[in-house]
Amino acid sequence: TLLFIPAGYGKLTNLAGTAEYFAAKSLPLPTVTAAIVGLVELVGGLAVLFGFQTRYAAILLGLFTLGAAYVGHWAPFESIQFFKNLAIAG
Repeated sequence: TLLFIPAGYGKLTNLAGTAEYFAAKSLPLPTVTAAIVGLVELVGGLAVLFGFQTRYAAILLGLFTLGAAYVGHWAPFESIQFFKNLAIAG
C-alpha cells in the first residue's frame, strides 16, 4: 500500500512526465495509459489501506504489477526492476 499510493499520486500529478516515459517505452496512447496506471495504483492502494474490497484490490494490484514487470521492464531487460515487480506481486 505504501508503495502504490505515492506511485499513483506521483504519476497523476506529473501526467506529462509519466506519459513521456510511457511513450519512450512505445506504449499506446501514453497520456491515457499514464492516467489509467496512476488511477489503478492510487485507488487500488487506497482500497487496500481502508479495507474496501481488499481481496479484489489486491488481486488487481498483483496482476497490474506482473503486467508492469513484463511491459515496462522486459525489453530491454531491466533485471532489477523486473524481479522487484515479481517480488511485489508475490
